[in-house]
Amino acid sequence: MYCRMNRGVYMRANGELACYCGPGEEVVLGRMPVDGRAFDFVPDFYRNAGHARVREAMASGLPPHPGVCLKCIYFEPLLPPRLEALDSEIEWMHLEATSNCNLDCRFCIPRAERATFRTPPHFLPFGVYASVLDSIARAGMSVRWMYFSGRGEPTLHPRLWEMVALAKKRLGTDFLVNTNGNARYDDAIVDSGLDKIKIAIDGVDQQAYAHYRRGGRLDNLLALTRGIAARRAATGATSPRIIWQYILFAHNDSPRELETIQRMALDLGVDEVLFKSTFSADLSTFPLADIPRVHPGMRTLDLIAMVSPDLDDLDRRLAGARAEADPVRRLESLLHVAKSVFRAFILGIERKQLYNAFGGGGDVAMMTAMARRHPEEYGPLLERLGPCLEAVAGACHEAGRPGAARWYEDFLATLAAKEAARP
Repeated sequence: MYCRMNRGVYMRANGELACYCGPGEEVVLGRMPVDGRAFDFVPDFYRNAGHARVREAMASGLPPHPGVCLKCIYFEPLLPPRLEALDSEIEWMHLEATSNCNLDCRFCIPRAERATFRTPPHFLPFGVYASVLDSIARAGMSVRWMYFSGRGEPTLHPRLWEMVALAKKRLGTDFLVNTNGNARYDDAIVDSGLDKIKIAIDGVDQQAYAHYRRGGRLDNLLALTRGIAARRAATGATSPRIIWQYILFAHNDSPRELETIQRMALDLGVDEVLFKSTFSADLSTFPLADIPRVHPGMRTLDLIAMVSPDLDDLDRRLAGARAEADPVRRLESLLHVAKSVFRAFILGIERKQLYNAFGGGGDVAMMTAMARRHPEEYGPLLERLGPCLEAVAGACHEAGRPGAARWYEDFLATLAAKEAARP
């Protein structure tokens, strides 16, 4: 049983260590001091009880947080836990430089709520960040890759490029920065040693771009891209690799636009164009396989496919899982089916707060409400979820894990009560 959290760290700007982004935002695995108190990151946090619980649960064949794990796209019940090299390497570190943002994108946290949706500080203190790097270096560990991303815009942090340079110097890690592109160009972007910069560009003109990236200016993004490419050429640098990420929506997915954005990327020295589907509002139904290939670095990522189960396939997998003789393997296979059902409800969630809350305690209410509003889409999923979780609970009992069965039994009882109360 595998989860990305087995081998990595998601650090928020306020020092909280969350169980990765998405539904896992609701689970905090640790809180680093941000008030100047000393700490040693590796023993105090990377190896703390919260992270250890995730790793130990995955190794034992059980999700540590069932109501969250079943919805997380990084939870893979059928894969091995991959716990090797934990004493020598942190595979990845997802760092939130700030929770503030200069845009007001439709799916994300509304700008008016940014000051209150998370406790301060809203900028990762430089001293905390430096202490983390020092601890990793003292422990003789490496970090395979690091990236600034999270719920805010990293380039708003006044010491961002200094922070990148410090990580490159101390750990030599491969470093990526995710940005909405509405940042002032600075020579330090290239001079910091940054390996990759991913810039979100979701339209070929201002109107299409600002439809989702509200408050953003396409001209700013193009100027940033142009400046990075020019600095690389002037200094002979080979990095950062420039990646344009283009999310497909119903308003920007015509073949003409998808071809045009690639030609723009070629003209500006962009190394890669990533086309990505989304399950948020205004989603596109254009097949990623039909995107015309113009840029040699074009690739695709289909998030909709990751959360869109086929009902006939679900039925076949559920029948096969229930027929598995070994209770441990049966449990893993059943959890894989349950995960597919839970994830499918993500398609109906239109705002980031609801998406995150889907990992909390309101799951049954949200799922049954969606089934009432859209019975043809979500009713069949709920019909399959009950028998699946009943079988999961049975497999837990048979494997000698009655405590683990309790969550699924409680969920089923709540689901039955909600269904019985339907008008």
